[in-house]
Amino acid sequence: MSLDIYVASSFRNTRQPEVVRRLRENGHQVYDFHDAPGFHWRDLDPNWEQWTAKEMRFILNNDPRVRAAYESDKAALDWCDAVVYVLPCGKSASLELGYAAGVGKRTAVLLDPTAKGEPETMFKLADIISLTIDGVLYWLESGARMNDVCIQFRGHECWVIIDFDGGYEPDTNAHVIEWHFDGLTAEQHDALNMTDEEDQAIYEQLAAREQE
Repeated sequence: MSLDIYVASSFRNTRQPEVVRRLRENGHQVYDFHDAPGFHWRDLDPNWEQWTAKEMRFILNNDPRVRAAYESDKAALDWCDAVVYVLPCGKSASLELGYAAGVGKRTAVLLDPTAKGEPETMFKLADIISLTIDGVLYWLESGARMNDVCIQFRGHECWVIIDFDGGYEPDTNAHVIEWHFDGLTAEQHDALNMTDEEDQAIYEQLAAREQE
């Protein structure tokens, strides 16, 4: 399934080009802000970091380069099917993610697994919070809206993505949950050779999250 995807990130994010490449390799159309009309604030004023709020407002409202960059990004946001928000990034990317979530587009937050920092509550607006681009690709291809859950598996903390949760049915005493490990392909998942006991232990952890 080919989708139109907007990658929201930062020019300073060294992972962004790799994310764009992987998405395109998997058949998706990707808006890359590196190819769009752009500028650096220093091109407008070498002392841009010292702007007052009044000076900032004037530039945002009047400079044609700012308008061209905004209109390009906004048009791409309206065009896309999904937004992939790649950390670390700044305020603009965060606004882009929030806009996309607000208008009902599919949204993914791709964390930096090597970074530490303050968590963001509103990341929960996104359909998925993933540690790997492989997890994002699986989510895009599945067409589902999923959740990440941290579980214990073979003595380690692992991230599991909920593909479908049918909830608890008191009439049948059943709780149907479909899931997969974040970042693993179907072949890698099969290679784990999980026992029935391990599968049941994961199921119980996922079902228990409803009562937390």
